[in-house]
Amino acid sequence: MRAYLTLLGRSTWATVNAYYAVLEHKGYYPDEVYIILEKIHLDKLKKTIEAINLISQSYGLHPVISYKVVKENDPLDVKAVFEEILENLKVKGAKIAIEITSARKALAVPAVIYGIKYSVDHIFYLALRSLEHADRPYYMIPLQNQLLRDFREEFKWNS
Repeated sequence: MRAYLTLLGRSTWATVNAYYAVLEHKGYYPDEVYIILEKIHLDKLKKTIEAINLISQSYGLHPVISYKVVKENDPLDVKAVFEEILENLKVKGAKIAIEITSARKALAVPAVIYGIKYSVDHIFYLALRSLEHADRPYYMIPLQNQLLRDFREEFKWNS
């Protein structure tokens, strides 16, 4: 079983494009997708879920998608949500990926900290060299301007 926790922030495109890149270039195909977002970004949730469903279907996937809303700029609330989700996934023996591209620091930093604490398998970030085309679908952004990072692999943490 594979789980994918993504953080929805200011940019729907960042969240959706990172998901696309992870499927396309890392071959990480989740059975469950968790979208974690602050209340101020609820207006982006419906489109994000629709996009993740469409992209998943194009790969023959049908992940269960759920979401959790956290308090704005409240790392302790983020901590509680991550601990709950990660503990449940660990009990299931799941492989776990966290994706942090779109999130504000108050969401992304606790995600990374708890990703390390719970020894997740991947911590993905889709870096763009320029924001000139950031509001476009993945393949409409020149690939040489994008770099999919997996901080877990790159830093070889041993927790």
